[in-house]
Amino acid sequence: MPLPEINEDIIQRLASGRSLVKGYEYYENGAVDEVKIENGAYIAHVQGSELYTVTIAEKDGKINAECTCPYDWGGACKHVVATMIAINQGRKIKKHKDDAKAVRTLLDKVDSGRLREFLFQILTADSSLLEDFKIFARGKEETENTLEKYKKEILSVLKNLKGKEYYYAHYHDPYEHPISEVMDKFTETAKKYTSQENYKEAIKIHQGICDACIDLLRDERLEDFYDDIHYKAVRSFNATAENIQKMSLSLNDKKLYLDYFLRAYSEFEGKRVFNDVFKKIINASEEADYMLNKQGMDFIPPIKFNLLIVKGEPEAVFSFGEKHYKEYPEIAVQLSEFYNKHNRRENAIAVAEKAIEIIQDRKKDFYYSYRLSDSLKELREFLDKHYNPETDYLKIIENLMALLKLERDIAYYEKIRKVIKTEQERLSVIERLEKLLNGDYDLLFKIYLLENDYERMLNLARKSIQFDVFHSIVKKIRDRYPEECFELYKEKINEFTENVKKRDAYLQTAYWLKLMKEIPGTQDKFIRYIDHMREKYRRRSALMEEIKGI
Repeated sequence: MPLPEINEDIIQRLASGRSLVKGYEYYENGAVDEVKIENGAYIAHVQGSELYTVTIAEKDGKINAECTCPYDWGGACKHVVATMIAINQGRKIKKHKDDAKAVRTLLDKVDSGRLREFLFQILTADSSLLEDFKIFARGKEETENTLEKYKKEILSVLKNLKGKEYYYAHYHDPYEHPISEVMDKFTETAKKYTSQENYKEAIKIHQGICDACIDLLRDERLEDFYDDIHYKAVRSFNATAENIQKMSLSLNDKKLYLDYFLRAYSEFEGKRVFNDVFKKIINASEEADYMLNKQGMDFIPPIKFNLLIVKGEPEAVFSFGEKHYKEYPEIAVQLSEFYNKHNRRENAIAVAEKAIEIIQDRKKDFYYSYRLSDSLKELREFLDKHYNPETDYLKIIENLMALLKLERDIAYYEKIRKVIKTEQERLSVIERLEKLLNGDYDLLFKIYLLENDYERMLNLARKSIQFDVFHSIVKKIRDRYPEECFELYKEKINEFTENVKKRDAYLQTAYWLKLMKEIPGTQDKFIRYIDHMREKYRRRSALMEEIKGI
């Protein structure tokens, strides 16, 4: 039996939008175990809420993909998508390796003169390839271009840019991004220089983009594009810093770039973006000292605090951190870690707890809530590492419960289980979590699974009957509660089939009936129920066709 062909077009055709996105996430996160070939089919195990088995084969000239997960909303599920991506990527990698090996074999057979002639022919016929070859041939040698020249080139392209409304061909058409279209060409060129370790040339291009963006942000005519321009500037500031990181520079050699960033910091409105930039390039005491002593510079507290940490004078760090962390709670993580590093655990704990309190008070403000969400997690993670099990027992549990609510990660509940001392406390925690996680049926199911609490799972199945997790719950509890599970499926199928009259929906009805049929000890009831379905909906020919083999 031939293996089915899997390519990107086929993946796009078989998957719905959400499954496609989730499938790529699963693949990128390494959820797909090694894909095997057995009896003319691809077989893989994919880690989801549990370990699912995916089988992909060719049947009657079409791809037949099956998964043991409960997905039933049409198209391929995310586990099938992730497996198909793994198959396709594996073929690409193998083909790339085979091609590379074949190219080297060919090159070994051709003398240098003929190679030069071949290069001449293809480079004179392809201008973009010629530009790439110029970058390759130059190696680490800079061009005569300056960042001012790159800046002028960008501005000259954008000088005739019109208002945003011009780029809407029709109200429903997707918005074109002229800023990205221009900037991305320069960014791609910079990346090519970086790949040749020509970091100085790449830096000039990124600096040209940054300086052009600073000018563009002052142009009222381009007010509609403010967010796009600001975003490109931030990306290029960071790319500049990343290229500087790759070079081994003395302080004297680095001063050129530090001075550039000091100027950019003074001119760019979004000061906070330089926090990450300076962290990347300032990693020695003398470099931090150079920045701190620069005349006329007024750094925002988070940046100055980072510089003080690098400079390494503990009392200055403690004094400045204590003065500013309540206004800028994002620096509390570093302040707590710095306290702990210098054996001042009580101060470290106190700062982290106070900062959490401040952030929670500010969570009513969406801007602060969004910006400080990472800091909140980091602070709670810090406390989790440094609380003392003997003296901070209750705090440990409260902190882990807060992390569970914040991150929705079952690993935090696993930690709670290891900490809890009595059965009464365990039950109390579960009851509180049911209120905290109300509506998060997936996470509650994982908690009940860990506890082997079948009664709670049954109650959860009743609440989650309209959600995907319902099928997983029933699969787990159907041996223990067959009658109850049968009635729940009956309720689900009746309501859905009564209200939805489309062939795609009938596929789902048929799938649910198959799951219902698997419930042990209910075969007679199932026969009566499906006979009832056939009688009640006998005029729905599409439905009859879908359920005829069940």
